[in-house]
Parts: sequence; C-alpha cells; structure tokens
Amino acid sequence: MHKQRRWRYYCDFCKRANGSGGHILKHERGCTMNPVRLCRMCALEGKRQATLPELLAALTISLDALQSQCDHCPACILAALRQSGADAYTYAWDYAAAAKTWWADHNAREQEQDQRDEYNAMVAEEMRYENRRPVER
Repeated sequence: MHKQRRWRYYCDFCKRANGSGGHILKHERGCTMNPVRLCRMCALEGKRQATLPELLAALTISLDALQSQCDHCPACILAALRQSGADAYTYAWDYAAAAKTWWADHNAREQEQDQRDEYNAMVAEEMRYENRRPVER
C-alpha cells in the first residue's frame, strides 16, 4: 500500500476546486462572485466593462436596465445576479441561452472582420502590382 498527497486549490470567491493552482488563479480573476472581476467576454469584444456597483444599481431598476448597462454581456449579467443575493428564479433569464447567442454573434462579427481583412489585403496587393508595372509610352 502507498499513500500520496495531492494538493487541492480552491477559489476564494466560490467553492470551485482544482488540482492546478494556475487554473484557479485564472478562474478567480474572472469568477462571477469576485467583486472586482475582469470580464473576459467584455475584453474579447474590446468593450468597457461596467463595474459591479453600476450593475447592481441597474439590477435594482430591472433586468432590462442591467442588460443595457452591460451591453448584454452574459458573464456580467450572471455576476450581477449572483452577487445581488437574489433568488435564481426571481429573474427569467437563462445564462446558457444568452451565452450561446453571444458566442454566435461574436463569431459572426469575427468572420465578417476576417473577410474584410482578406479583401483589403487583396486590394492592397493589386495596388502594389499596378504601381510596379512599367508605364507604356
């Protein structure tokens, strides 16, 4: 028989556990229970992240006000709902559906941007080619 010691790392804000300290540190930065969290969805879009007090103030008005305050970011909405202490069934909002829609929209915007970049590169290459041709006289 042998005995092994395995370290477990726990998030300071929620009860998430992992065997990797690095993964838990990354999780803690964006944990929806962290009052000073960094939203990776907002960062991915390059948008300004609303602060938690702003989100909670908007939530006291309505769910629609919260959604407009954070520009419909599912992670920010979830963070506000979790940290408000409200019952999960108080608001008729589904994180999984909202995140699926957000990712579909994000991927469509990324694809459009890639197509624009490819077109602009093609036009720039044609312009360089036109400038290299000898002028006939």
